Amino acid sequence: MIAEQNTDVEAFLLNLHDPGDVYEIRSFKCPESKGSRFKRNLAGWFDDAEEAAKEIERLSSLEPDGIYVTCNPVSPSLRARSHNKVAQVDKQSSDNDVIRRRWLFLDIDAKRSSGVSSTGAEMQAAVGVAETIADAMQSRGWPDPLFGMSGNGAYLCYRIDLPNNQESTDLIKRVLVGLSKEFSTDEAEVDTSTFNPSRIMKVLGTVARKGDDFRPDSVSQDEHRPHRRSWFRSPAIAPSALSIEQLESVATEKESPPKSKPYGSYGGEFDLSSWIAKHGLDVRSPKDYLGGQKWQLSSNPLCEHKAPDVWIGQTGEGVIAAKCSHNSCNWNWHDLREHFEPKRDRYHQREERPKAKHVHEADFAAGAGSSADKKVEPIDDYRPFPTDLLPAVLGEYVRQSAKAIGCDEAYVALPAMTAIGAAIGNARRLQMKRTWHVLPTIWTAVVGLSGTAKTPAQKQALAPFKRLQSEAMQEHRAAMEAYEADLEAYEAERKKNKGVATGDKPDKPKCRRILVQDITTQALAPMLADNPKGVLLSRDELAGWFASFNQYNGKKGADESAWLSMFDGDSITVDRKSEDSQAVFVPSAVVSITGGIQPAILRESLTAEHRSSGLAARILMAMPPRKLAGWTEDDVDFPVTEAMRQTFESLHDFSMITDEDGHLRPQIVKMNEGAKDIWVAFYNDQIAIAETITDEDEAAVASKLRGYVPRIALLLHCCRQAAGEFVSDDLDSNSMLAAIGIVEWFGTEIRRIYTSLDDDKATAKMRALVEWIKTRHDGKATARQVQQGVKRIKSSEDAQQELTALADAGLGEWDHGPRTSVFTCF
Repeated sequence: MIAEQNTDVEAFLLNLHDPGDVYEIRSFKCPESKGSRFKRNLAGWFDDAEEAAKEIERLSSLEPDGIYVTCNPVSPSLRARSHNKVAQVDKQSSDNDVIRRRWLFLDIDAKRSSGVSSTGAEMQAAVGVAETIADAMQSRGWPDPLFGMSGNGAYLCYRIDLPNNQESTDLIKRVLVGLSKEFSTDEAEVDTSTFNPSRIMKVLGTVARKGDDFRPDSVSQDEHRPHRRSWFRSPAIAPSALSIEQLESVATEKESPPKSKPYGSYGGEFDLSSWIAKHGLDVRSPKDYLGGQKWQLSSNPLCEHKAPDVWIGQTGEGVIAAKCSHNSCNWNWHDLREHFEPKRDRYHQREERPKAKHVHEADFAAGAGSSADKKVEPIDDYRPFPTDLLPAVLGEYVRQSAKAIGCDEAYVALPAMTAIGAAIGNARRLQMKRTWHVLPTIWTAVVGLSGTAKTPAQKQALAPFKRLQSEAMQEHRAAMEAYEADLEAYEAERKKNKGVATGDKPDKPKCRRILVQDITTQALAPMLADNPKGVLLSRDELAGWFASFNQYNGKKGADESAWLSMFDGDSITVDRKSEDSQAVFVPSAVVSITGGIQPAILRESLTAEHRSSGLAARILMAMPPRKLAGWTEDDVDFPVTEAMRQTFESLHDFSMITDEDGHLRPQIVKMNEGAKDIWVAFYNDQIAIAETITDEDEAAVASKLRGYVPRIALLLHCCRQAAGEFVSDDLDSNSMLAAIGIVEWFGTEIRRIYTSLDDDKATAKMRALVEWIKTRHDGKATARQVQQGVKRIKSSEDAQQELTALADAGLGEWDHGPRTSVFTCF
C-alpha cells in the first residue's frame, strides 16, 4: 500500500465503485442550513463520481453528523428516486436492491460509549488492529485492501465478486466472525454486523461528527474526543477479487447462543435435529441459520416441491420455522409438525391453576383454621428485566440510570421504551400483511410501593423526551411573539384603510404538544387533531388516569372505548363540553401511556369491567421487589446522556408522508425474510398454546402479548436506526428476536402480577412478608429475624404465628432443626 493519506472524495468514490455503477449517498441529521436546529436525513443515487463529490462538498458545508455511501452497487432503477443529487426521500437502498457483492467490508471500531467520538488513543488502537489484519492477510496471499481511517476507527475493504444471495450473506457473516475472533482486542474489535449487502460506510475524506467536538481546556488532550476528517490509502495495484477458498480459510461457524424459550412455549427446549431424525425426514446437510441451523428437504409430505425451495430451520434463540418458497404453498412449521404429531397427541389439557383462596384478616392474625381453605398460590420469583436485548444506546442509558437512582432497571426501561415509541408515533408502521400495519405504541405501568423510586426513575427515563417538549414550547413562544407583531401591523393597516388590508390576516400558531400529563379525552382530542404523530401521556400515578374515565361523559364506557381506539391508532370522534362547540374528529389517534401505580391501587383500579374490555391486557406491567439503596456517587455519564438525547431528536425527526389526496400517512416498514420467518413461527406456536388456555384473563393477556411483539420490534428497529447502530430500511431478525425475548419477560412478569391481583388485604399482607424474606434473607428466615426486621411484628411469638399462617397457606414450610426452626418460602 502507498503511505499517503488521501482525503480526495472523488478519488475515494472511484476506488470504491466501477464506472457505470449506481450507488447511494446518504446523510444523517443534515441541517437545513449551517447551524440550523432543524435536521433531516437525506439520500440520493449517483452514477457520476464528479457530481457525487460536488454534492458531498455541499453537504459537508452544512456540517451533518456524517455522510455515507453504499459499499456495493445497487439497481440503476433507484436513480428515479433522486438522480445525482440528494433529497429527503421515503426509502433508502435495501438488501434486495444490491445487484452484486463487490466488497468484504471490515469496520474496526474502538471500544467506547456509543454516540461519542474516539480519543486519540482509542482511534490509534483501531487503526493498529486494522494494520495488523492487513499485514497478516497479506502474508497469507491476500491482496492489499483499500485502507481507511473513518474518523473514529478504521476500515479495510477487500475486493470480492459474489452474487447477492443468502449463501453469500452466510459466508460473509462467518468470515467476519472468524476475523473478529482472531484479531479483536480489548481496545478495538472487528464489527461482525456488517454482513448485509446494503451496508453503508463513511465517505472517506469527509468529517466524522459523532457527539460534540469535545476539546475543552479543562481536561487533558488525552481525554479530547474531537471531530476528525477521515482519509484513505489506495492499494498500490488494483486488487484482485478474493476467491471462495480464501474467504473460507478465515471463516468460522458462528457459535449458537443458548436457546431461550419464547413466551408461552412450555415444555423446555425443542431439539429440532432429533425431531427430524425421529420422523425420518429426508434432509440435506444443515447450514447456518440465524445463529442456528437450517435443513433443505429433499421431499416433504405437504407439497410436491423439494430442496432448495423447501426447508426447515431453528434459530440460535430456539425459534423454529419451515416453509416452501413457491407462492402456491402456504404451509409452515405448525402444519408440518401437525402432520407428524397431531395436537391431540402433543398438547394435553393444562391443569387450570388453582384460584387463590383468600385468608380472612382475623384468620391470618390468629393463625387458625385448616390449611385446606387457606391455600394461596405462590408468586414466581422475579426475573430481572432483559436490558441486554435493548439497542446499545438505550440499554446503557437504562443500566447507568438505574444504578445512579438505586432502583430496578425495569423502573427506567418501561417508561423509556414507551417514550421511544411515542417519539416515533404515527410516523412509522410495520407491515405484517398488505392490509395489517402495527404502530410502535406501547402502554406500560411500573407497580411498586410508595418510596421505591418510581417517580425519579420515570423522570430520568423521560428526560430526553421532555426536552423535546420544552424546545417545542420555546418555538411556540417565539412564533406567538412574531404572530402578535404581525397581527398588530395587520390591524393597524386595516384601520388606516378603513377596514381593508392588502395582505392576509396572520394565522395564529399552534403549540406542538407531544407530552401530556393530566388529560381527559375531551381535552386530548384537539391536541391529537393538531399533532397527527401522536402524544405521550405520562402520569406519576396511573390511578388518576383510571379515575378520569367518563369524568365528563354520561355514557358509561365511552371514554374507555376512545382510549382503546387510541391504542390501535384508530379514528375517534369526541363531543366537546360546550353546546356551541363542534365534535372533534381525529382520523388516526395515537397515544402512548406510561406511569406508576401502587399494588393496592392497581387491584382497585383494574376492575372486572377493565379486564373484560381488554384494557387491562393492553398494559405491560412490571412489579420488581422493593429495593432500598443507600447513597451512591454513581451517575449517568455525559456521553451516554448525550447519545440518548441525540437518539430522541432523530426519532422525533421521523416524519409522516403526504399521499396523493393530501392526507398525512405513516411511512411503512417491512420485515426482511429472516424476521418474517421468525414472526410466523412464533405466531403459530402461540396460537397452538392459546388453544389450551381456559382462563379468560390469561387468554386476553396472551392475545395482547402476541400483538405486542411486532410493536416492540418496530420500536427497537427505529431506535437502532436513530442511534446509528443499524441503517437498513427493513426490520431484521435481530429486532424481531429481541422483541420476542422482551415480550416473553413481560409474559412471565404479568403472570406474577395477575396471581396477586384478586388478593384481599390479608393475602396481600402475607405476600409482602414472603417478599421481605426473599429480599432480605434469600428466602429463609427464623422467627427472631422476622420479629427484628419487620416493624409491625412485636414479638417472636407473633412472628412464629405469622410464619405458621404462611405455611398453612402453602407459601412456605418450616424446617425444624434440633435448636432452631427456619422458615423457607416457596
